[in-house]
Amino acid sequence: MKENYLVSIVIPIFNVEKYVSECLDSVLAQTYKKLEIIAIDDGSTDDSGKICDKYASMDNRIRVIHNTNGGVAAARNCGLDESHGEYIAFVDSDDIVAENYIEELLGACLLYDCKISQCKHIRFINNEYKELKKSLEKGTCILLDGREVTKKIYSNEGVDTTALCTKLYHKSVFEGQRFPLGKIHEDFFLSFELLYTTPKIACMDYTLYYYRKSENSITTVKFNKKRLHYLEAVETQMNYYERSGDNELFNMSLEHYMYSIMNFIDLAHRDMEQDLKEVIDVLKEKMKRALMICKQKNISVPNKYIIVQYAPVATVMITRKLSYYSWKIKRGIKK
Repeated sequence: MKENYLVSIVIPIFNVEKYVSECLDSVLAQTYKKLEIIAIDDGSTDDSGKICDKYASMDNRIRVIHNTNGGVAAARNCGLDESHGEYIAFVDSDDIVAENYIEELLGACLLYDCKISQCKHIRFINNEYKELKKSLEKGTCILLDGREVTKKIYSNEGVDTTALCTKLYHKSVFEGQRFPLGKIHEDFFLSFELLYTTPKIACMDYTLYYYRKSENSITTVKFNKKRLHYLEAVETQMNYYERSGDNELFNMSLEHYMYSIMNFIDLAHRDMEQDLKEVIDVLKEKMKRALMICKQKNISVPNKYIIVQYAPVATVMITRKLSYYSWKIKRGIKK
């Protein structure tokens, strides 16, 4: 492939001195060389920023920006503002990318003349990804319209669909768009609209991104109030689809919203600390409002959601477990 296009890779950095070198090494090893690597040191209190500065002194494609701590959304927004590339990718600072990550994603965009391409990811622990890479083969690539890809958010393909780091974006996709500050799950507030408004997207059945399982990730830490930002993001999606007159996606996002509420009640109960009882009450109230919307729009509702607004938490937990295993059986998921 001729290297005619500059690709910006945005990497938010915060207290990852243990992993950042491995991440940067994988980015620098890309088979596609015309890169601008923007490392945003988001107020790290360890040696992460110094490590990035050292790499920048050895490779002029790396630019380090040292900011006060503002969170991942602020760091990504900074990267977008500072980028000069025709295409933009995001990499998390404790993750690893395959050597052909950019080459394959860019190649798909150019081949199919589309503004977003997407690969698959796999989770790993420590150096496990080295063995995983040996066993993974290149898959097929299909072209889908953005609305069809957006629908996958509410399926078992949701993680790859919403994840920023499994994609390459043309810079025009982010015109007038930035991540909401002060939120976790910040990508979930925005990724759905980027997909929905893109006419065609190249989707590769090919693992090019390696996501490190971390002790401090959102999905592994104990439940807390900030996790409710996820529901705010789904509310944003529901409102967007309603304004767009897209009843199918509104209904799909509403069902996802109710399932997430049931799931969060279960998680909050198991991690019961401090004021999580109050959080459970908030979640039950959200379920009541969601059910009211269903009634107004004459949408049929599974009994498992109706139970949530009245039942003791123990009943909700049992209902959620039965629902989860039913979901796994339908999709043939063994683990």
